[in-house]
Amino acid sequence: MSRSDIKTIKTEASANKAELLQNVVLSILANTNWIKTDLLSLIELIQDELGKVVKATDFCIGLQSENKELLDLYFVSGNKEEKSDHKQRPFGKGMADYVIKKGKGLFLNHDEIKELINIHELKHVNIIPTSWILVPLKSKGRTVGVLALRSYDDYAYTDEDFQSVKFVATQVSNVIERQLIQQELLRSEDYYRSITENATDIVIVLNAEGNIQYSSQSINSILGYKPYNLLGKYLSNFVKNPVEVIEMLIGNTDAHGPDVNLKEFKFKHKNGEWIDLEATTNNLLNYKNVNGIVINARNITERKQMEASLIKACVDTQEQERTRFAKDLHDGLGQVLTAAKINLNIAEEELKIGGGTKGQKIFDTIHRLLKQAIADTKTISHNITPHHLMDLGLVDTLKDLSSKIGEATRAEIKFESNLKKSGFSAEIDISLYRIVQELYNNSLKHGEANKISLELSADKDNVRIKYSDNGKGFNYAAASQKLNGIGLKNINTRVKALSGEISFDSEENFGFRATLTVPLTCKL
Repeated sequence: MSRSDIKTIKTEASANKAELLQNVVLSILANTNWIKTDLLSLIELIQDELGKVVKATDFCIGLQSENKELLDLYFVSGNKEEKSDHKQRPFGKGMADYVIKKGKGLFLNHDEIKELINIHELKHVNIIPTSWILVPLKSKGRTVGVLALRSYDDYAYTDEDFQSVKFVATQVSNVIERQLIQQELLRSEDYYRSITENATDIVIVLNAEGNIQYSSQSINSILGYKPYNLLGKYLSNFVKNPVEVIEMLIGNTDAHGPDVNLKEFKFKHKNGEWIDLEATTNNLLNYKNVNGIVINARNITERKQMEASLIKACVDTQEQERTRFAKDLHDGLGQVLTAAKINLNIAEEELKIGGGTKGQKIFDTIHRLLKQAIADTKTISHNITPHHLMDLGLVDTLKDLSSKIGEATRAEIKFESNLKKSGFSAEIDISLYRIVQELYNNSLKHGEANKISLELSADKDNVRIKYSDNGKGFNYAAASQKLNGIGLKNINTRVKALSGEISFDSEENFGFRATLTVPLTCKL
């Protein structure tokens, strides 16, 4: 055989080897698509494919931890009967550690290995191999690990084997790095999922249309739903006043990031009850891993009930004090004034008998003042505790109040009611009466209205009041921030005590409107 023939054969062999290496790399890259989470499976695949071009019966990949303190070693045997192994140890003075530190590959025989161990005081507890190939695995310019082949028999690796391993290592480094990133993401996802699934607060993720994309496990204990019961459904199907709530929670979808302002709304429990929730939102529509609006909500029903109880206690105490004061006024001052009037009547008869124009004038003045004092006392007592409310009931008392205020102020007051029964519980009757008093006072004193409309209605669940006037109105947005000065604070306090809801609507020069709903099943 001529030299040219030998050269041709070598060239063809090199070409075949290069093609085989290319196929090995392509096979590794193609098969990594189905290996999603198991790094050891990926390393077994690399060993299997690499074994097609070089002896790989004792194969290992070492990967340095991100903090550079640990080294994960994955051992794969060419013997199918032996299981692959994974060990972790501190990063230190092993042969793999040395290559990672230097960032350069090594191709050593038995004697060279012994010499390197002695010179650099490397630790090696096993039998020294006949030959050893160690190639650094690099990604984005950083050495992340090492690929190693060892031979313990008579087979000695060649420089060609070394070059082949370096070629494969260069190609698979990015694959391994990607696999590590995927594992880290999965660990992170599991970590945060574990937090959300075990948190006491509710986590809900909405898309831009208000469709529920995710709900945490805690929704089951708080609202009675399994998380999958809500997936794909619109939040508006589960909340009270859906238009206002969706606007409050989603609002402007162009405003990204967290909104720390607390938002309160009612969510329907699976059993039909309304649960009070307090929530913050975080617009992550542009965050690809979330692509939604995250709502963190907690159950504040007990807190709201406690607040309502405290408010009711304050209102009850106020009413009790009003009642006591009215009784003292009637039984004390009222009786004294009445007695004084009786005595004056007697004195009047005496004056008539004895005569005296001047004395009669003085008597007439005193008589008139006492008569006015008695009338004022009755009015004050009635305003403090409306006795008619107990005697006549809410409907007739409001009708009487509307008529008297209309006569006194010359305002046109239209009162309508579809109720046949006289009233409700004492607490509801008194509170609604006080609220109407406050509304009338606001309209006449502050709004300068001359036309007022009051509608009282009820069904088996709720009692409702619709109120409007033609007064000068006011900037409700500004007034609602203060909730004082025009009686809104008192009205809101009483409505909360009844577990009710009230809405106000007013603009300057366009009058005032109010809508009130109180549940007849409220816990008083």
